[in-house]
Amino acid sequence: MMSNLTSDYIQSKKEVENTIVKCERILPKFKIGTSQHTLLINRINALNISKHLIEKELSQSIISLQFSKKELEDALKPIESIIHKCKKAQSKYELSSNQYKRYSPLIDSMEVCKTLIERELMI
Repeated sequence: MMSNLTSDYIQSKKEVENTIVKCERILPKFKIGTSQHTLLINRINALNISKHLIEKELSQSIISLQFSKKELEDALKPIESIIHKCKKAQSKYELSSNQYKRYSPLIDSMEVCKTLIERELMI
């Protein structure tokens, strides 16, 4: 039987992968060097680090990529930004509405990512 934590990680990995695809798809629409392009690159990097940390948890592997403290700190900012923006958008809708519920899986997944990054920073 799959634990709730494993299930959360699997769901989070799917959300992160979907978000990476969406970000990569929209990236060419922004001119290189613009703030939007840079923010999107930073977001993609943060999501890739998060994906790796989730995969590490799922495999319970001791061997994994090592990220510097700066890389992890830099990854935390875009993840926190996604959480903030989604919660702000979510707050505009009724709790029972589909629009409100649409943001919940992404928020939950980004919270998992944030926790994993913060945990890595404490090691």
